[in-house]
Formats: sequence, structure tokens, C-alpha cells
Amino acid sequence: METFLGIDLGTQQLKAVLTDENLNIVCIEVINYDNELPEFKTVGGVHRAGEIVTAPVLMWIKALDNLLHRLKLNGIEFSSIKAISGAAQQHGSVFWKHGAEQILKTLNFRETLFNQLQNSFATNDCPIWMDASTTSECKILEDSCGGPMELAMRTGSVGCERFTGPQIFKKYRKERHIYDSTEHISLISSFLCSVFCGCYASVDFGDASGTNLFNIATFKWDDHCVNVCGKDLRSKLGDCVPSTTSIVFYIFCSGFIADYFVKRYGFSPACSVIVFTGDNHFLLKSWMNFFEKLLCKLQDSPPAVSHILCNTVTFTSARPINYSSSGQLTSLAVLCQNSDCLGISLGTSDTLFFWLHEPVPIPSGHVFCNPLQQDAYMGLIWYLLSHCLLNGDGTRTNIRTLCGCKTWYEFELLVAETPPGNNGFIGTVGRIYFDELETSCSIKPGYYRFNVDGKLLQSFASNVEARAILEHQCLSKRMSLENVCLTDEMKHIQVTGGASENSALVQILSDVFNLPVYKIKTAHSAALGGCARAIMFESKNFNFHSGNYAELVALPRAFAVEIYNTMICRYKELIKLFNVDQPL
Repeated sequence: METFLGIDLGTQQLKAVLTDENLNIVCIEVINYDNELPEFKTVGGVHRAGEIVTAPVLMWIKALDNLLHRLKLNGIEFSSIKAISGAAQQHGSVFWKHGAEQILKTLNFRETLFNQLQNSFATNDCPIWMDASTTSECKILEDSCGGPMELAMRTGSVGCERFTGPQIFKKYRKERHIYDSTEHISLISSFLCSVFCGCYASVDFGDASGTNLFNIATFKWDDHCVNVCGKDLRSKLGDCVPSTTSIVFYIFCSGFIADYFVKRYGFSPACSVIVFTGDNHFLLKSWMNFFEKLLCKLQDSPPAVSHILCNTVTFTSARPINYSSSGQLTSLAVLCQNSDCLGISLGTSDTLFFWLHEPVPIPSGHVFCNPLQQDAYMGLIWYLLSHCLLNGDGTRTNIRTLCGCKTWYEFELLVAETPPGNNGFIGTVGRIYFDELETSCSIKPGYYRFNVDGKLLQSFASNVEARAILEHQCLSKRMSLENVCLTDEMKHIQVTGGASENSALVQILSDVFNLPVYKIKTAHSAALGGCARAIMFESKNFNFHSGNYAELVALPRAFAVEIYNTMICRYKELIKLFNVDQPL
């Protein structure tokens, strides 16, 4: 039986999913960094020092060693794996030391990756998407372009602290010894792809558009932004996938698996490595429908070069080498296939995806090229409250603990004790929760609770607290969408991520937006999506049925919709009280 391997390098875990060519799961393995690699002393998979948030690259390397070893102990026949693909957390950067690629090319199969790559990185501490320490670099970059919106016109986003460009710029300004000793800079997805390929994998348009360095109009690294952020940075980044007028979105092959994995684990030397993407994706219903459309379009295309939509890839009978894919681009494509679909990823961060019909930069969101329709663009909002990034599942978990619940089941029972609106105790709304300093608003970390009269309270009853956090998070998403006048266009919501299993949360989402909610049936959507990508590239018997992977989980209730239509007005007033920029 031919099998396909999907890998997901997330913030807290490294996951592997093995499936057959019909996407039936054969095996799932998970490495939790905190629990299984305690020597790295991470909390939630990261190291924190104020606004600086990093993750040790060697932890990811060791996790990969352990993951593959565990698959081997479970009797997995690596020789049956026909292709590999996967996902990784967005925006983070890996700084390869001079000479590292030669080490990748000459790995000794008798030794672990961890032992051999110890000295391959200019720094072991990789800036990740949670970092908010580059405000000054963002300001310099924006000013050099003539202001925030001028930078957004170039790159799709105003200066964003977590983005790769400002993070690289900070290294150049404040840790020049690290920058100067760097041979190549990878995003985390291309880093993982590079390890499997045994050489540096390039970055394509999607991942590049989450850097503040990529020009979304020319589909190339922006010369001005690159020059501002570091001397000779262009050579350290390598090439993006070239752009032409006729453009194609396709799953590139990064080549075949490195000889190291063939000899150490028994992979077939013909095992393909398909580009890795960002991890905010893979609602399989949209994913499969996308590929069904893609196949139809490709049937009449010449084998040498096919043309579809947004990305540009030259595709020949000899597989293209060393292109690592898409981060947010594919995320947007698979979560919201059509302009009437709202995609929401409910994970460590909460992320909202929707279509834009005009490539107009959004001050606090991000604009990406749309791979599903020519001349359409997509908007990305990272949330909470003011479309911020950090306060997603971590804040939900902290509130669950505060409420004395050990499990999410207990938490949902607590939420059920109060009806929508919390029995009027807090009026229309009025509770704002922040554990992390958000990158796009000025509210300090803390929990802010209000009664019906707008009076700030120190605490809530546990059942009120439980419902309050979920209603707050859902209302903040709706407010941001309303600010770009898109709520009337939405017909349904598709959710993914660990918190999509929370029935109370998805019901409140449905009521707040007055839309039905669908979710993927597995919690391992990113890794499973990697399998789907691998199968699509290799299998001649593409026979997925998207209905098998998504299910209706919530329908709006008329009485609750009416309550939340009133609550959203009060919520907006509270935003003004805090004197923060409104979302979008």
C-alpha cells in the first residue's frame, strides 16, 4: 500500500499523519515540546523575555528525530511513503550559518540530525510569530517608504512586529554578529522543507508576502525594503518563485528526499518532498473542492507550463527543485474558497480569513494574492479584540483554569449555566481579555470586566467568566469584519484548529454572525492537509470526497442572534473607552 506523510511543525507540537491515497489515516504521532523535550525549558513551545519570544531551532530538530524514530518503532514501512508535505508556524525565521548547506548535503545516516546540526545555525533562538520586539524597526521601515500605508501598498501590510522582515532588520541593527555569520535565512516552513531535501529550499510568494519584504504588485522581493533591512539581504533570502503575466497556483515539488532519510529510515529514494506551507489551514472541504477545480483547469493545459491565477511557477516534466510554499496564501485559499465563506482558525492564535475584491491594503490586516480567482485578493486578520494575534487559545485556557475547570468539557458545562448575554448581569457586553501585549493595539495585558453600567469589576462568578471570554472573542471578530462592510456577503463559516472542538465556542460564533458553522472532523488538519498535498502531487487516483471531512456543527438561534446584535453596539463603545484603534 502506498502511503503519504504530512508533517506539522506547530508552536507547541510537532505532528505527523500518515494516510493512504484516499486520505484514510494509518497513523498519527505527536511530539509535545514542553513535555517530551524538557531540556529546552520551553513553556508553550517558546522562550519569553518580555516582548521577545523565540523558540530553539535545535528543539525542532530533536523533535523531528524523535518523531521519525517513534514512527519506526511503530512499524511504519517508510519505503511505502510516496511523498511528504506539511505545514509550519508562520513568520518565524531560521538563520543558517555559513557552511550549513554543505552539512545538510553530507549528513551521516548513522547519526541523528540533532547531533550533526548543532553548529549549523548563526543563532539557536529563532524569532517567532509571537514576538513583538521590533516596533522601532517597523517604524524605520515604514518611514523609509513614506509611511505605513505606503509600505502596505508595496507589501500588503503595514510594518508588523512579528513579520520576518522587521525581525531580520533587528538582527542587522542590534545583533550584527548573528546577521554577518548567516549564510541563508529560511522561514520555518522552508527550514523544515530544507531538512527533508538536504539543501536550502526557496520561499514562494505566499510565505514571502508575510515578511514585509515582498512586493505584492511585482511578485518579487521589494528592492527598497530588502535594502533597508540588511546589507546583502537579497542573497541571504534566495529567490522567490518568479512571476509572469500568466500565473499558476500549483503544489511544487521541492525535489526528492535526502539520502540521509533513505539510509537511516528506509525511505524510497523516489519519495517526493512537496512544498511545506503555513499552518493556519486545511479545512478539507474547501481544500478538496479547490483541487477538483484545479484538476479540471489543468486537464487542457500543456505539461510544460500551466497557467492558473495567482502564483507563478514554471512546471516541467522534470520536477521543479527547491521551492517551499506558501504560508498565509494557501491558508486563505483552503479556509475560504469562495467570497461568501468566512474562514476562522481557532488555535494558539485566532485568525480570520475573507476575500477582498480590490487589492486595497488594510491598515491592521494583511492582503495576500488570491490563488482561487484572478484579480481577487484576500484579507487576513489576526485577532483578538483589535484584530490582534496573540490572545487566542492561550487566553481561553487561562480563563478555564481561573474558573476552576480541568477539562474543556467542564468548561462547556459552566458556559451552559448562563444564557446568551449572561442574564443581563453585564448588560450588552463589556469584558476584554488580554494575556499578551498585542502587536496592533495599545491595551496593556490584563482582564477587564464591566457590569451593565460600564463599571470596571475585579471579578466575575465562574459561570459568567466562562461565557464572557467566548462572547468577547466572537464579538471582536464580528466587529472587525463589520468595519470593512463584509458581513452581508458571508453565507457560512468554516473553522479549524483545536478550539473548533469547543461546542460552546462554535455555537456562539454561529449566533454572533448569524451564520451556520462547519468544521473539519480531525484535530490534525494541518498535518492531514500535508498528506492531501502529497497525494495530489503523486497519485493518479485522486478520489477524495470532501463531505467526508467537514460537518455542520452549529446553526444560529434567532433569540441569540437578536441579543448579540444589541451587544455588538455596547462592545464598540467599550473599544472607544480604551482609546485604541478600531480593527481594520
